[in-house]
Amino acid sequence: MAEMEEKPVSAVLVGTGEYTTGYVHSAGSKSDKKIGVVGLCMFELRRLGRVDKISLAGTTGSKYQGIRKHLKDNIQDVYNGLDVTVDTFPEDDVARDVCACKSSSRGIAFAVGSTMSAQSTVIFVSRPKSCSCIICSSVHIYDWFSDTF
Repeated sequence: MAEMEEKPVSAVLVGTGEYTTGYVHSAGSKSDKKIGVVGLCMFELRRLGRVDKISLAGTTGSKYQGIRKHLKDNIQDVYNGLDVTVDTFPEDDVARDVCACKSSSRGIAFAVGSTMSAQSTVIFVSRPKSCSCIICSSVHIYDWFSDTF
């Protein structure tokens, strides 16, 4: 039987801090997660053709310029030009929007929540869209929810 070719999926990463991007308090983290974990994995999955569009959903748009520079300097420039392009919600000029993740989920196949506070947000965003969501914290993937709501 011939294998079906899988199309790359789009993903939204809910939460833009240390575990996702390695960026905290207007600078790179000083911990062992200085380049993030979830974002780096998604960029590598994009390189492998598994993920297409990657979006970041947070509450503060004004920090995205710093996050983009951090990703370029610490991932793209170090890992042989790995594509770190991301769409961001809310927009860069928005100081604070706690509901930005709602608009970030349009056309998204799965959502990743990397902090305890992001877990309920990811489930809320995923529920009406019938998309899969991954809940992870630290180095553990706690649950994978798909069409279970």
